[in-house]
Amino acid sequence: MRRHGTGERGEFIIHGVGRVSHELPRLGKGVESKLEERVVVSNEADIRHPEVGDVIVEDRVAVTADGCEGLGDLGRDAWYIG
Repeated sequence: MRRHGTGERGEFIIHGVGRVSHELPRLGKGVESKLEERVVVSNEADIRHPEVGDVIVEDRVAVTADGCEGLGDLGRDAWYIG
């Protein structure tokens, strides 16, 4: 977000997915947490602009023994709104 000039208006959150919104584990600056295999987390980027509006991009990722697997990556194309 910093690279595109939206860092001061953006927030990046990683949180667990389950029965409640933004459940554990939560990861972020200053938070120490360990991800375990078979846990699903949401990577959420929020950009808020007072004149344009809000954009929230949220992706689900399954933690695997070798790293992770993006659950929403099939058929993804770049979107540009000018």
